Amino acid sequence: MHSQTRIATPVDWWVATPAWLTFEQACFLSGRDSDELLSIIDVGGVDLDDAGRIEKRSLWEWLEVSAELAHLAD
Repeated sequence: MHSQTRIATPVDWWVATPAWLTFEQACFLSGRDSDELLSIIDVGGVDLDDAGRIEKRSLWEWLEVSAELAHLAD
């Protein structure tokens, strides 16, 4: 039997209560794999704390801007 990866919903974002996400949480919520998320981190696309956790708000903002840029030519 073939299993599917579950996609994060707005409810997942809402119940993800910590302001700072683990790398794994950020991958799930963003729908990005670890290589893509590392690239986002490398270019300063999200804010990190001293423990390497990702600020949830900055991840959301990066995703919003990315979606807007992807549809500029539409």
